[in-house]
Amino acid sequence: MVHPNIELMRRYSTALQGGQAAEALPFFADDLVLHIPDGQFEPLGVDDILASDTHAATLVRWRVRRGDRTLDIDRVVVYRIVDERIAEIWVRDWDQAAYDELFADAE
Repeated sequence: MVHPNIELMRRYSTALQGGQAAEALPFFADDLVLHIPDGQFEPLGVDDILASDTHAATLVRWRVRRGDRTLDIDRVVVYRIVDERIAEIWVRDWDQAAYDELFADAE
């Protein structure tokens, strides 16, 4: 039997990859907290999903754009789940130094 939060993350990831951000909105709690800096983020794929009753994590690949610069990066994204909705998101990048360089001029 597949954990329900794995199914939740699969549906959420499918909505994100469809290119329509509005399709992902129903997955978010009304008081969602997202821990991530500014930029344009494009999901490229999900490698794996892990889940428990209160959290899920995805191993993903994203393309990040800032101005004329682009970075393809592997990420671990951790989600806190409450009542079958995403309540909080933490993003950790595999190559933090490259990500920091991309955002070095951000205020």
